[in-house]
Amino acid sequence: MERKEFLKTLALGTVAICAGACVSAKSTSSKPSTVEIDLSNPVNEALKNKNGYVIQDGLIVINTGEDLPVVLSAACPHMGKKVYWDPSVSALVCPAHGSRFDLAGKPTKGPAKEALNHYAVKKAGDKLTISLL
Repeated sequence: MERKEFLKTLALGTVAICAGACVSAKSTSSKPSTVEIDLSNPVNEALKNKNGYVIQDGLIVINTGEDLPVVLSAACPHMGKKVYWDPSVSALVCPAHGSRFDLAGKPTKGPAKEALNHYAVKKAGDKLTISLL
């Protein structure tokens, strides 16, 4: 085998090994399937009041006055800016370009065209458990 061909084979083998390692690293890393929010924690104080909200772990959790809060993804699908809850217009609003979303996550005003993800939530005592699946 000539030197040039040897080096080419070596380089291709190295790339294949590195690519395999990268895929393995990604597939073994796991994201949590749930997020827990402790309502007794002072950082979550806003959730004790109707129209109060918190943003945590990429989620916006809104107290609508119902038994369970509404939980949606906090990143606007248009540009990724964090949305906020504006009770005066009953909408989640993106401060970047003015997109608005209803409490189901559906866009009601663009430029965003995709919905915010909606997540199931359970409450036990002072703990909220949000399913990310």
